Amino acid sequence: MAVRASARAWLSRALAVGLLAGLAACSGNDADSRSSPVDPQVLQDVISATFMVPGADVRRAMRVLQFGREQAIEKCGGEAGPIDGTANRYDQSRFPDLALIRSRGFSEPEATAAEDRRLEAIGGDCRDLAPPFPAYRRWFVLQSPWADVVTAAEQDERLTRLKAPMATCLDDATGLDVAADDPVNSFLRAVNTELAHGSAGREKSLARAYADCAAPYFDELRTLLLARRPALVERHRELITTYAREISGAGYVP
Repeated sequence: MAVRASARAWLSRALAVGLLAGLAACSGNDADSRSSPVDPQVLQDVISATFMVPGADVRRAMRVLQFGREQAIEKCGGEAGPIDGTANRYDQSRFPDLALIRSRGFSEPEATAAEDRRLEAIGGDCRDLAPPFPAYRRWFVLQSPWADVVTAAEQDERLTRLKAPMATCLDDATGLDVAADDPVNSFLRAVNTELAHGSAGREKSLARAYADCAAPYFDELRTLLLARRPALVERHRELITTYAREISGAGYVP
């Protein structure tokens, strides 16, 4: 079975598609954001979901995003599912959890199908599945300035010099034609083509190759992004804290 792919959102099932359109970025000067303490782990989880980086933090981010999605499903009359699922991946071309990909592949069709069955019970007026939190839309927009930071990091020579070795590694490991100047996206497109043509049996080996060959690249990208993230966190801390408080109030626990 084919899986969806694009240059920048491979296998992405992003929440509330289209919310960025027409919304202005906001620094979040919420008057009540200091009214009560927030669990430090909840706050860190929200930071991980706001300004995502490759690696194990992705699972914490996915948990926050999935919690909002399940809250929306339940509000719309559907049955909420677990928030610890890992089927709804978020841009595996930029923010992969390579350990997750190694162990479970690029996608989890059974979990995705189970969610799709739950979604079938929801009325058409709830299809956007926007989480029912007052700060959600303003918080979600913070992904826009972060995307600019990520784009800038991708041009860093410390990262670009790792592309050709990654391409060679992927070529040797899989036999796929991988572009030296864009190994991540060319490889994921090739994987999608393989799976679309009935080569699902190869997914595990392709996933292992990606986890092995892309590790140096994404380790460096993680390092570059973590160096840039604190400034954005401080700039938008009130809004991030407000959203952490809202999901805590709705029952989110680390």
